[in-house]
Amino acid sequence: MLLLAVPGPFWIRGTAALGGVLLGLVFSLAYMPETTEHRLVEAGHPAGTAVRTHEAAQRERQEAESVLRRAAATRRAQRYRDRHGR
Repeated sequence: MLLLAVPGPFWIRGTAALGGVLLGLVFSLAYMPETTEHRLVEAGHPAGTAVRTHEAAQRERQEAESVLRRAAATRRAQRYRDRHGR
């Protein structure tokens, strides 16, 4: 609505509106960890819960990915040995 009310060429108004939306997204992403932590504290959880939970989930993902990569490397090595007779 504001895009239509402000005077000036439409492309300038559109670019300004898009810039405002992008800036808002950058700020929301930049402060997401703090916002999440604040909400958890307000809900009665101890401070640091979000960070600990995120780190634990990240560790689990990395361990699962490591198992998959090792299995893939073993399969590749076996294929190489089968092809080259080693």
